[in-house]
Amino acid sequence: MSGPALIYDDLSLWAAPFGLKLLDTVRLRRGITVVDIGTGGGFPLIELAQRLDPSSTLYGIDPDNNVLALAHAKAAALELGNIRFLASPAERIALADSSVDLIVSNNGINNVADAEQVLRECFRIARPGAQVVLTVNLPETMKEFYSVFEAVLRDLSLTDEITAMHEHIYAKRKPLATTEAWIRAAGFTIVSSRQDSFTLNYLDGTAFFRHHEISLYFLPPWRDVVRPERVERVFAEIEDRLNEQAKQGELRMTIPFVCIDSRK
Repeated sequence: MSGPALIYDDLSLWAAPFGLKLLDTVRLRRGITVVDIGTGGGFPLIELAQRLDPSSTLYGIDPDNNVLALAHAKAAALELGNIRFLASPAERIALADSSVDLIVSNNGINNVADAEQVLRECFRIARPGAQVVLTVNLPETMKEFYSVFEAVLRDLSLTDEITAMHEHIYAKRKPLATTEAWIRAAGFTIVSSRQDSFTLNYLDGTAFFRHHEISLYFLPPWRDVVRPERVERVFAEIEDRLNEQAKQGELRMTIPFVCIDSRK
C-alpha cells in the first residue's frame, strides 16, 4: 500500500463533527492566506486546501513535530504544494502583521497553554475583515461519565479528588461566556456562536475505556485526578457502574460544542 491509500480515511470521529461545522462556516475565496491553529495530523487544514485552489496559501501551526510530519506526509501524498507547516506554539506565530485572511482552529484553542495570548496573536496576523472560525467543546462534555466519576469519588469520601476533577474540566473546557469574552478582548467581533452536539455510543464501560481515543487522550488525565494508590480501585468502580448502566441499553456520551464565527 502506498501513496494516498496510506492516509485515506484516517480522520478521527472525535474531530469530524467539530470540523464539519467549521467547514460549513468558513468563506471560501480565491487567493487567500489561511492559518490553522493546532493543526495536528492535518484536519481541517488539508481538507481546506483541497476545497480551495493553488492561488491560496495555507499554514498549519502546531508545536509537535511528530504530528506535523504526519500532516506533511498527507499533504505530499495528495500533491498539495500550497501548504506550509510551522512547528511553533500558537502563542508566537512567525507570520507578518495583517497578513492572514482566514484563521481556523478545530477544537484547538482549548488545548493551548495561553488561549488569550493565542487570540491576541491571531488578531495581530489577521487582515482587517479577516474571518476567524473556532470550534470548542463545552464543559458538559461527557457529562454521563463525569457524573459517575463524581459519584464514585463522593462515595469514597475523596473530596480533594472531586475538586481536582472540576479543576480538570475547567482547564480543558471553558464556559462559552469565557471564550467569547476572550475573543472580544482580543479585538474581534463575534458574528455568530452556533451550539451543537453529537453522541458517541459504546457497548459498555469496558468498551468505552478500551477505545483507543479514550485510552490514549482522555484516560491518562482522568487517572491523574486521583492519587496513585487509589487509581485502580476508583476506575474499577467507575467501569463497573458504567457496565451496570449499559445493561439498560448502550452507553452514550454526549459532546456539546460551539462554532464561533468572528471578524477583525
